[in-house]
Amino acid sequence: MEVEYSAVTVPYFQRRVKRALLGQADVKRGFEFADSTADWWEMVKSNVKDLAIEHSKRKNKEYDDEFTALCKKLQGNPSDAEAVVKLKALLDKKSEGAKVRCRMSFLDQQGRPSKMFAEERKNAEDRHIDAVETPEGYITSDPQRIGDVYVDFYRELFSKKDVDIELQGEFSASLETTVNTPISAGLEEPITSKELFAAVKAMAPNKSPGSDGLPREFYLKCWDFIGADLLELYNESLVRGSLSPSQRVAVVTLLHKKGDRRKPANKRPISLLNTDYKILSKAMSMRMSKALPDISNDHQTGAVKVRGIHHNLLMLRDIVAFISSRDMGGAIVSLDLEKAFDRVDHQYLFSVLEKFGFGPNFV
Repeated sequence: MEVEYSAVTVPYFQRRVKRALLGQADVKRGFEFADSTADWWEMVKSNVKDLAIEHSKRKNKEYDDEFTALCKKLQGNPSDAEAVVKLKALLDKKSEGAKVRCRMSFLDQQGRPSKMFAEERKNAEDRHIDAVETPEGYITSDPQRIGDVYVDFYRELFSKKDVDIELQGEFSASLETTVNTPISAGLEEPITSKELFAAVKAMAPNKSPGSDGLPREFYLKCWDFIGADLLELYNESLVRGSLSPSQRVAVVTLLHKKGDRRKPANKRPISLLNTDYKILSKAMSMRMSKALPDISNDHQTGAVKVRGIHHNLLMLRDIVAFISSRDMGGAIVSLDLEKAFDRVDHQYLFSVLEKFGFGPNFV
C-alpha cells in the first residue's frame, strides 16, 4: 500500500509518526548491540506503513459517515442548499484524491476525460503481457513459460560478461584528467543532513514509491524527526558497504518501446526503487556533479551543469556549414549502444573513477 500524499500532509498523521519514532528509541539502542541500525529502520518503515493503513481506514469511515448523513439529509429536504454545497465539496475532495492516486494531475475541470482513459488504457496495454516469442522462435501464451522467458532474458542481459582486462588497463592509463583535489577531498566526507534534505527537495514530486509505499512527500513533511535517523543509517551503510534489505529491492515493470510486443528485447524495464534509497543516490549524485566539469570533455554536455545539449547541435550546424562552404566531403555518424547502461562492467567503472581521482569512500 502506498502512503498517500493527503496522509503525510495531515498534522495528526505526522504527530503519530513522530510518537512512533520516539517510542522506538529504546528499541533502536537495542539494535545497536545487534546487527545494525538498518534492521531498526526496516521495522520503523513497517510501523509507518501500518499507521498509514490505519489512518486511511479512519478517513474512509469518516467520509462514508459524512456522505451517508448528507444523503439522508437531502432525502428529507432536497432544497437544503447548505447540504448540497457540503456534498459537492465532499465529492470534489474524493475526486481530487483519485486523480492524485492515478497520477492524472493534468486532468482539471477543463480536461478531457477521454484523454485520461485513453492514457490509462495505453498504459495497461503496455504492461500486459499475454504472449512472448521464445528463444527458439515460437510464440507461447503459457503464463509459466512467459515468466521463464523473461527471467532468462534479463538474467542473461544483466549478468557479468567476459571483458578484456588488458584493453581496459590501456584505456584507463590514457586518462589524464583528474578531479580537483579540494573537491575530491569533499567527496570523501560523511554525508550531511543538509545534503540529504537538499536531495529530498530536489526530487520530483508525486512519483510512485517502491515496495515500502513511502513517497518523497513523507520524507519531506516528516524530515524534522526522521532526518537524524536517516543520516545515521546512511553513514553506517557507507561504512559497512551494504544498504538495508528494502533499499536493495526494486519492483520492475516492463514497458513496450517499439516493434513486436512479443519480443522481450522490445520491452524497457522500469524499476520502482524505494525512496530512502533514491534520497542517498540523489545526494551522492549531487556531490559528484561538482566534479564532472573537471573530468568531462568539453564536448560532453549531457548531465554536466552549466552545459547544454544545444551546444552540440550548434557545433554540428557549424561543422556542416564549414564543410559545405569549402565543398569538402564528410559524413555524420550517430552511434546508439544497445542497453549501454546495462552493459558497463562495474569493476571497470570503479577503476575509471579511481583513475579520475575519486577516493575509496566515494567509490
